Amino acid sequence: MDALHPKALGARLLFWAPVWVPAVLCVQIGARGLLPELRRSRRIAAQESRMAERVERNEARRGRLEADLEKLGDPVYRERVRRSLEVAGSPPLTLDREYVGTLAPR
Repeated sequence: MDALHPKALGARLLFWAPVWVPAVLCVQIGARGLLPELRRSRRIAAQESRMAERVERNEARRGRLEADLEKLGDPVYRERVRRSLEVAGSPPLTLDREYVGTLAPR
């Protein structure tokens, strides 16, 4: 019965404090810090791959838009577009359909 006495219990807790305090601290760090951070890291890695795909698509689109802009600045291309508008019965030359003998989809 002496081991359950409050003084004896307090003495035992203090004696073992160098063991259980770091253990409790490690559990808290793991549960409240490390595990959520590992989940966050996995989530960010998945988002990174999706973002890389989006960047690749946007860079390809940017290349196409820059080519279109270059075409629109070319006087020869503008003249071809103007002439295609004058030809009756044929669809006009647009950026979506480039004229190469016949109208071919892009």
